[in-house]
Amino acid sequence: MALTIAIPKPLQIAHCFWTFSAPVLYKDFQQTWPERQHINQIPVTISLLEAIAGVINRDFYFHQAKRQYLENSSKSIDVVVFGHTHIPDFRRTNDGFYINAGTWIDHNTSYPEATRTFAVIKTGAVDSAAVYEYTQTGALLDISESLST
Repeated sequence: MALTIAIPKPLQIAHCFWTFSAPVLYKDFQQTWPERQHINQIPVTISLLEAIAGVINRDFYFHQAKRQYLENSSKSIDVVVFGHTHIPDFRRTNDGFYINAGTWIDHNTSYPEATRTFAVIKTGAVDSAAVYEYTQTGALLDISESLST
C-alpha cells in the first residue's frame, strides 16, 4: 500500500495568523479569507474567527488535520504534515498520521525542549512516519512517542 501525503499549502490555516504584521505580503487577507480557502483547496472551510481562535491551541491543528483530510471520506489521505508553528507534534490515528515537523532552527523559543526537528516518512512493505530531533551532540533522536498525547 502506498501512502498518500497531504502537505497543506503555505497559506492554509496556520500561515495566515503568524503574518498579521506582514500587510504588504498578505494584503487584505482577512477580507479575502473565503477566496484564499478556495484557492488553497481547503476541503472543509472554516471561518476566519474560528481559525484565529484556534491558532493558540496545538490541538486545533490536529483536529483540522482530521477534519480536513484523515476523516474526510472524500479524501484518501494517510499522512498530514503541517508546519510553521515551530512546535513539533506527532499523532497516530486509525486513519493515518498527523505530523507537525516543528522547526529546524537551533534555538526554538516556542518549544525549547525540541530544536532542529524534522519529519521522516517511509513507504514500502511497512509504512511509517516519525518526528526526529537532531540533538546538540549530533545524534538523531526519534521523539514521536514523547510528542503523542
